[in-house]
Amino acid sequence: MIQRRVRHLADQFLLPSGPAPEIESRMLALTDKVDPPDVPESDADLDLRIWGFWNQHQTASVSYIPRSARDETNRILSTFVPARRGLIFQNNPPLGPTYGGPLPPSQPTAPLVSFGSFDANPTSGNQDHEFIEITNRSSVFIDLTGWQLSGGVTFTFPAGSVISPPGNTRFDGRLIIAKSATGWRSRPSSPKSGEGRLVLMAYDGQLSSKGDSVQLRNPSGTIVDTLTVPPAPSDQQRFLRVTELHYRPLPISTDESAADPFATSADFEFIELINTSTSPLDISGTSFTNGITWTFPQNTSLAPSQRIVVARRPSALALRSPNLPAASVFGPFSGSLDNAGERITLRDAAGEQILSFVYDNNAPWPTEPDGTGPSLVLISPSLNPDLPENWRPSTSIHGNPTTSDSIPFTGNPDADADLDGIPALLEYALGSSDSSPSPAPTPEYSPLNRTLSLVHASAADAASLTIESSPDLASWSSPGPLTRLGANSLPGGLTRTTWSLTPSTNTPRLFTRTRASLR
Repeated sequence: MIQRRVRHLADQFLLPSGPAPEIESRMLALTDKVDPPDVPESDADLDLRIWGFWNQHQTASVSYIPRSARDETNRILSTFVPARRGLIFQNNPPLGPTYGGPLPPSQPTAPLVSFGSFDANPTSGNQDHEFIEITNRSSVFIDLTGWQLSGGVTFTFPAGSVISPPGNTRFDGRLIIAKSATGWRSRPSSPKSGEGRLVLMAYDGQLSSKGDSVQLRNPSGTIVDTLTVPPAPSDQQRFLRVTELHYRPLPISTDESAADPFATSADFEFIELINTSTSPLDISGTSFTNGITWTFPQNTSLAPSQRIVVARRPSALALRSPNLPAASVFGPFSGSLDNAGERITLRDAAGEQILSFVYDNNAPWPTEPDGTGPSLVLISPSLNPDLPENWRPSTSIHGNPTTSDSIPFTGNPDADADLDGIPALLEYALGSSDSSPSPAPTPEYSPLNRTLSLVHASAADAASLTIESSPDLASWSSPGPLTRLGANSLPGGLTRTTWSLTPSTNTPRLFTRTRASLR
């Protein structure tokens, strides 16, 4: 292995013939520091005057001609480097009895190196027991110095990382990269510490049980191989979701202050979660690691469709929501929810990410939860929490901890009981009634602002309401040249959502229509 490393360094820096730019530029740069050409008497000159020489220690049997630092640098470049080059590339002597025979030929330009085995979900349940294996399919030792792993995890192979060819009696062409040094040493099953393996440590990141991809790159950045980790999500990743945030509650009232003199408005903050599965869900060890800090204790289980909240101060939350079941309230969590928005990260007991999203208090995010009373509610647990259009204000002040304010839809979506030509699902979404032929709200266009707005029911969460546009009534797209600006609450459980017409839109006319579909 040492022979491969020496040969690779020689090929990289010394070179078989011609200039050695890496060595030359480095030596000249150092010389310029100690013996600047524009300084009449440099530090190097002062040292030369005191010691009388610039090379190895003087002995009685050797006589030296005093040289300046720059002269000595030029001597090394003109004499020593060619001599060393001849020794390595022409004579190629053995490195001695300790290291074996002469240096090998140059390393292949495209070595046959690839991913081998890996462990993304250790049976121990400890993610620090993860590892990734690299295999050498060529017949020679390969120097991996400067190679990298990128993607789901990151790692740079340190200097001297040499992998043996297959059949090598000790390492058999295999090299392991461990996630953690302490984790590798405590790994209970093979491959593990003490088996005489070649191991590097430690990579940054973690192989995701949701599915992952890792690239092996050579020093030029070219992808040599890709490792695909198939998804094997935990039950918490599959079924546990955040459904409500109350990040800026109303100020504390006089009665609340009297009941709890030490309470502040931030003490009424909470995050709601739901089990979306049809079976009990064990969330022991599940934790919030960004935004707030909280870990669920052992033996914590949620019934199917059960909602729970983690409160900043459960006793304060009970003042505003006195009917909350005590078994559904956890806390106190550490930290507080940022009024200006921040990232919320939830991880399972193995440290795997369940979800991570950023909320905001500015449009196009709903602005009512920013201190006017409502909480921020995810319209459906199945929606992406990163998108502002998937959130809305709660319909009640102080939010709906452990409950839902969503209006359910029942019946046939295509029914038209009042014979007004509007299907029942669209009437539900718009806030009108299928039992009364009153006209439903229609989009309103403002030529002055080039905006389109639509009034619809705030909590009709069972329907997905979209605006489609067309320049000719033949081809329709959603949203087309429309950009969602945001939404604001209206009296009577209604919301007005507004879109703007893209400035670059040059169509002489634009038609719009409203579509509702069941989520």
